[in-house]
Amino acid sequence: MQKRDFAGLPKSRTQSRIDNNLGIISGDSSGGRKIKRWRSDRLHRLDQYFEGKQYDHLPAWDQAPGMDFIPIRQRRPRINYKFGQRLANEIAAMLFGTKRFPRLYVEGDSDMSTYLTMMLKASKLQSKMVDLARHLVVCGSAFLRFFFVENGLSLEVYSAKHCYPKLDALGNLEEIEVMYTYKDEADVDDKGNAIEKWVKIYLSKDVDILFDNPPFDSKVEPVFEEVNRTEHGLGFVQGEWLRINEKVNDLDGDSLLDDVLDFIDELNYNLSQSSQAIAYNQEPQATFSGMDVNEIEALIRSSQKGWDLGRDGKAAFLESNLGAVKTADEFRDRARLAIQDITRIIMLDPEKMSGHAQSGKAMENLMAPMVNLIEELRPAVETRIVSIISKLAFINLMIIDLGAEAPVMIPPGWQPSSWNVIAEWPPVYNQTMADLSEKVRVATTVSGASLVSRDTLTRWLARDFGIEDIEAELERIAIQPVINPFAAF
Repeated sequence: MQKRDFAGLPKSRTQSRIDNNLGIISGDSSGGRKIKRWRSDRLHRLDQYFEGKQYDHLPAWDQAPGMDFIPIRQRRPRINYKFGQRLANEIAAMLFGTKRFPRLYVEGDSDMSTYLTMMLKASKLQSKMVDLARHLVVCGSAFLRFFFVENGLSLEVYSAKHCYPKLDALGNLEEIEVMYTYKDEADVDDKGNAIEKWVKIYLSKDVDILFDNPPFDSKVEPVFEEVNRTEHGLGFVQGEWLRINEKVNDLDGDSLLDDVLDFIDELNYNLSQSSQAIAYNQEPQATFSGMDVNEIEALIRSSQKGWDLGRDGKAAFLESNLGAVKTADEFRDRARLAIQDITRIIMLDPEKMSGHAQSGKAMENLMAPMVNLIEELRPAVETRIVSIISKLAFINLMIIDLGAEAPVMIPPGWQPSSWNVIAEWPPVYNQTMADLSEKVRVATTVSGASLVSRDTLTRWLARDFGIEDIEAELERIAIQPVINPFAAF
């Protein structure tokens, strides 16, 4: 048997991964280097900005009395506006949100199209793709794993920083390791703290392997023992590696946050300093003149009793006019605009949205940079979505052929006529009733003028009215009675 390394893989594969600088330390000891919990420091940093944990290593904003002064930019901001998370959520909703997920079908095979729709519902793929899209925006790549268990389907999304994939020349996944740590609340140390442990799975075209959970040690590499092996022999990995874009010699696509991290820092510190200035003005410092120290110390401020300042004593409150806060507010608006210019992720306030909601076309024009971004991302993920649903549908049929109960059952003897799955994306912005009325008016006009066939116009309008089987709809139109022969005029 070929000798395996600590990850349970042949040495040649491990060495190849090391040569590609994927963040795994070689050898049997750390050599004084710190063992990492992630594949790439860059990916970890991006993920921290998404989770709002990028400042956790810094001391608190409000310093304790007697502490040495710490510069503001070396403290944890008082306000942490998770702008990276907001950007990721916005693009995820625009890409895979309600009524924006592509329709998956096989042309000319309504039964296969129905089967794919049932697989889509059984797997809850759309909700998982929304979660995965967030990781795509942040890291530029992400991994979706799926497996069948207990007559059901399970889908899991993993951040790219915990994944070690190997791709072929076409960008398809050949094998992948997922490694991360977690706190085991059921296993505590002498001080009552949960012990941090490793998790590792290995997936390939023929086998899935689950390993045990050794404790994490920052100075010692983990030694994994295989605890479960499933020889599935499918010829493909039960999962997909998705990227925003494909680059030569790079496993990850481009992050949409990479170029705006400095702006996010600027917003957080700007908000924190403005908060401090406003809080100071709400409880300003009292100043006294014409009094000595003893007289000042004897004063007691009360809402029921005034201060006796003596003949020459004067009191005032040291307040600012908040001009700096107003300037900071203007700067934040410019910073937010710069972030949107760089990422092309436009975020409008509700008032502007409601003012343009009367037309889907108007919204597309208003949000043109973001619409262009969505239209660029769709082809990048479309191939992987088709691959995922095709794999799920294929495995489901295999389970049925084996005589087992599958998540989606089919009529006896039925077989798909084609596996040429097509993804049809809806408009980025749905039509309003005004848009639909105008579209129907145009169809009626050109049909009445015999410029375009009714067959073509029906196909043009079918998606707007939720028509899945266009051929059946055309047959129903052909036999329905004519109520108004002058409807076209």
